[in-house]
Amino acid sequence: MELLPKPKSLNFSENFNNKFLCFSFIVIDDGRLIKEIELYESVQIKIRERHYCYAKLLKKEKMSLEEIILRGYYYLDRNLNEKDYVSLWNKTELNVFYFQKVIQLNLFDDYENYTTII
Repeated sequence: MELLPKPKSLNFSENFNNKFLCFSFIVIDDGRLIKEIELYESVQIKIRERHYCYAKLLKKEKMSLEEIILRGYYYLDRNLNEKDYVSLWNKTELNVFYFQKVIQLNLFDDYENYTTII
């Protein structure tokens, strides 16, 4: 029996803005937390080293801090006001990662085949 490879994990100190309760969420990072995650790769989300959920990376892009503020992503990321959010970062260009939670039915790439009634 072949074992599945262990997914990469992302560890957060807290669930900022309770975003991990949502089906889709963003994570903004300056390159310290998220490294080498490929598009459509599933990762384990942890809070204080404890499993919380699995999520799949759907999109990633570089974005200026100014653009993040204009789009309102700062609020979705941390639920802070603009001034406090800007003070978190030493960089003016950040990475925006768009995740979708993996639910049990889509753990398999072709889960429709497992749920079709014959």
